[in-house]
Amino acid sequence: MELIVTLVFASIGLLFTVLGIIFFFIIDELLMPVIFTILGIIFAVIGIAMLINNRKNKKKQEEIFANGTKYTGIIVEHVSGSGVTLNGMLPIALVVKCTINGIEREFVYNTEEYDAAKYPINSYCDIYVYGVQAAVDKKSIRL
Repeated sequence: MELIVTLVFASIGLLFTVLGIIFFFIIDELLMPVIFTILGIIFAVIGIAMLINNRKNKKKQEEIFANGTKYTGIIVEHVSGSGVTLNGMLPIALVVKCTINGIEREFVYNTEEYDAAKYPINSYCDIYVYGVQAAVDKKSIRL
């Protein structure tokens, strides 16, 4: 979902920038071409920044899966995550508890999804821990 929003921002930005540049040559008045170009550049920069952030997060998650230690965790709670609001809803984050070396630890994992039914409370999952970072294997959710 976040990838779609990112691509929409970047596409609209590039479209407005191109229209603004074309309007410079067609219209004698400068106000409209300048506004189109500036808005286009702003949207394109926001979209590209979101795309870079998406890629960085995905790379970090892959690193956690590759280098982290696998534990079995239990989903104990859903909380509001951080991300793009869709229809007034924030994506959900999972609060997952697991035992590491005899110590019970709790991790919050942003799913970037809006449907909490995919992650039932008290269901088990595989959680990979690498340093202080953790990632949940979404395919491993089981009751």
